[in-house]
Formats: sequence, C-alpha cells, structure tokens
Amino acid sequence: AYGANIESSTNPEVVEQYGLERGNYYLIASRLVPDNNAALIVEGFKKSPTRRVLAIAGDANYRAKFIDDLKATAGDRVRFLGHVGSIEHVKELHCGAYAYIHGHMMGGTNPALLKALGFGNCILAHDNPFNAEVIGGAGLLFKDADELAQKIALIESQPQVAEDLRRRAPDRIRARYTWEHITDQYEELFYQLAAGEDPTRVHSSVHESGEVEAQMAEMAPVR
Repeated sequence: AYGANIESSTNPEVVEQYGLERGNYYLIASRLVPDNNAALIVEGFKKSPTRRVLAIAGDANYRAKFIDDLKATAGDRVRFLGHVGSIEHVKELHCGAYAYIHGHMMGGTNPALLKALGFGNCILAHDNPFNAEVIGGAGLLFKDADELAQKIALIESQPQVAEDLRRRAPDRIRARYTWEHITDQYEELFYQLAAGEDPTRVHSSVHESGEVEAQMAEMAPVR
C-alpha cells in the first residue's frame, strides 16, 4: 500500500524553466514505456479541441523505437521535458498543470497517481480497476484516445468541472491515503498475523475518516 502528502505550490515560476505557462498545459509524468500509454494520450490530445500544450515529464534509460516514433509524430504542441530529477520541480509541474493525464494500466495502486491527487490536480486517468479504485469520484476516466479527447473537451468547455476535481483530489487522500491511514492498516495486519489470524478473512477496523468518508462515498468514478 502507498500513501501521499497533500502539498501546494511554493515556487510557481519553476514551470517557466521548462518553457511552460501555469494553467496552460496538460501533464504526463511517467516513464516512457508502452504500458503507460503515452502514445494513446498523445493521440487523444491531438484529437481534442484544446489550444494548450501537452508536457511529458519522463523518459526511458534505453533507446527504443516506441520512443523515437512517439517523438517523431507527436507534433509541435507536445513538449518532451525528459527526466525531471528534482522532487520540487515535479511538484511545481503538477501544481501548474491545467490537468494531469495518467495512462498507467498495470501494477495496482500507483504512487504517481496518489501524488497527483495530493497536489490537487484535475485528473484524467486510464479506465482500469486500479485507477478507478484510487481516484474514486475525484477524477475522470477514459478507455481510449477518443474518450480522452471527449474528456479534454469537457474540462475545456466547462472549467468549473476541472476546478471541482481539483478540490476533490486532496479530499481523496484525506479519506483513504494519508500515511497515518496506511501505517494503521499495516499495524493492524501485523497484529493479525501475530495472532495467527488470516487477514483475508478478517474485516479491517481501519476506516476512511469521518466527514470525508461520507463525502467520498457519494462519489463514483466518472466515465
């Protein structure tokens, strides 16, 4: 299990070092591997009506035809930032984005998606069981490039939808993914194992927090 911190921008001018303007770009922050769906995201972005740019923070530590083809066909509204090693810069890129697009489709609860929630992003995430469970109602889901283009069109034409999702994002962390919540779950698990209990057959006593739990229960992933 993973958790995340809730953080906000402290050095907003950082994005200018990457040739970006706050609120005027969409962000991908991931390794450039096929399972993270950068090609699908670029395709959907190019089909959308947005005039903003797409910034891709991430790379791979090897040469691959997939990456070469992606860069060759992406177009001039897609900016490849390469690997961003500074944690503070990653935070500022998230906080300055109009929306974060998460294409990961493998591996369960993804720390990058939790970080995006903690940074208060408007999130568009690939529609799979892992991502749907993490974001709850605090983001929009897409299955393919056409659906992504539609979701981008929605938040472009209705900026209040994007703003509402930014508000919901840190609430999702407060409800289920604070580090206190995660460590309580681990502590409970270890006590169960020490007592000889089967954790898969025992209901957890660690619940989502109070008022936030009630609010999040009303939210469902938006497809």
